[in-house]
Formats: sequence, structure tokens, C-alpha cells
Amino acid sequence: MANETDPNPSRSRVTFDQDVTVKELESLIAELSALRASMKPAVAYEPPAAANASLNGFDVPDRATFALRIDDDGACRLWLRHAGLGWTVQTLPFDAMFKIQDALREVLTNQKSKTIFVAYDGSQPAALDEQW
Repeated sequence: MANETDPNPSRSRVTFDQDVTVKELESLIAELSALRASMKPAVAYEPPAAANASLNGFDVPDRATFALRIDDDGACRLWLRHAGLGWTVQTLPFDAMFKIQDALREVLTNQKSKTIFVAYDGSQPAALDEQW
């Protein structure tokens, strides 16, 4: 893969024309992820509206698989398996796990489609549920 960084932070040229192994493709995905993270605008902190949720192509049907680990420093690592992207990991402050637990309890108790937005600082966009 060749990458040319454009002076405009919202653009980058990527060329790719070769056969790759699974390991090479995983490495390419990691490189592209790092490239995207450096671009502007940044990825939104709010999830996309339901009508557009799968337009980015990342919604791949697969068996849901996840793993959790509490590190010695109290941070929680949450891995989510994605059939195309591989394992993605988020390192969360320990108290964020309680927010996730509360959000899951609320959704499961009400047994209806609802989006609960949980940010590290506990903030919640006002109209997020109306989007879903």
C-alpha cells in the first residue's frame, strides 16, 4: 500500500494493487485505521442515525463475540470481534463499565429498541434517542 498525505487533513491518497495474505491484510487494516484516526474531521462521538447505520459497510453479519479484561491499573479492556475488521479494542475507565451495565439493564428491562449513549464523562446528547 502506498499512502500520500495531502496537505488537506480530510484527504489522503491510498493506492493498492497486489495480492495479500490474511496477515498482510490485517496489517493494512491497522494502517488504514491509524491513517483515518489522523484525518479531519474526526470520527463522531455519537453513533450514526439508524437510517444510515450500515451505510459505511462495517455492519457485517457475524456471531457476536466479545472479551473483557480488568487490568492491574483498574482499566477495563473490551474487545469486540468483527468479521471484517478483526478484533477491535477499547480501553475504558473502570467506572465506565458500570455505565455500560446500567445502559444494558435499561435496554433489556424495557425490551424495546433504544440507543443509550455513554461517554467517559457521562454526557449524553439530548436528541440521540429520537434519531433511532
